Amino acid sequence: MFKKATIIAVALIALAGLSLAQVEQQVQGAGMVDWTTQAVKSTGIGAINPKLPPSAQRKNALRAAQLDAMRNMMETLNGVLLTSETTVENAMMSSDIIKTRVEGIVRNFRFTSKPRYMSDGSVEIDMEMLLNQKVGDALYPETMGGKTPTYANLPSNFNSQEPEKYTGLIIDASGTDAVPAMVPNVLDESGEGIYGQDFVPREAAVKNGVASYAKSVEEARRNIERVGTNPLIIMAVRSSGLNKADLVISDGDVEKAALIADNTDIYDNCKVIIVVK
Repeated sequence: MFKKATIIAVALIALAGLSLAQVEQQVQGAGMVDWTTQAVKSTGIGAINPKLPPSAQRKNALRAAQLDAMRNMMETLNGVLLTSETTVENAMMSSDIIKTRVEGIVRNFRFTSKPRYMSDGSVEIDMEMLLNQKVGDALYPETMGGKTPTYANLPSNFNSQEPEKYTGLIIDASGTDAVPAMVPNVLDESGEGIYGQDFVPREAAVKNGVASYAKSVEEARRNIERVGTNPLIIMAVRSSGLNKADLVISDGDVEKAALIADNTDIYDNCKVIIVVK
């Protein structure tokens, strides 16, 4: 009986993950960012060169498609918000080291999708890279984590003991104009940090991404792999920062957030989903 129940539970988790609606950002003429799966996607197209021998035309078109996909990938990455204050493009412009590392990752990418050969001889190929892992390692701030959230506005007799074990955190920002970023920060109304760059270990951000995004609380709750079966849900009252990627929660919700202050698993494994409209 136990084995049967376990199999059913695993199957439900898998199905929930497959059916999640994505938060997508289209980059004009280049590609798109899937903030739910933290994937950047681009497509490259290569035309045949009639001046080449027929035996070399297809290979040349494939290489042209790969180079086009790489160019589109770089253009798409340039449009990604790194933080609420800067884009990936700004980060690369300000640091030759970051630029060289990101360009090297894209240039040395091994295509896993099969090329599509069109009737006119041209070739299309898709490229997909994750914002975390190698790309995140190149882009995330060198200094992350190390701080513990402080809750200055809470009464001195506040008991931060969790009444039950929370397995993740969902921040509902659907009522704000917040937009996705690689490193969002969550603040209380006085500007004190709750979650983000100062609290998440860099290695965890590289592995999992600082946060994932969803289109609704229901969709976020279905992402059991990210936030578990019993996530804490709090509201964001407004966006913050130059690019509106940081979130502010009310003083009332600070007490709710304090319930997970000592839950290192949520911070150490970035078990956070942000809901945007």
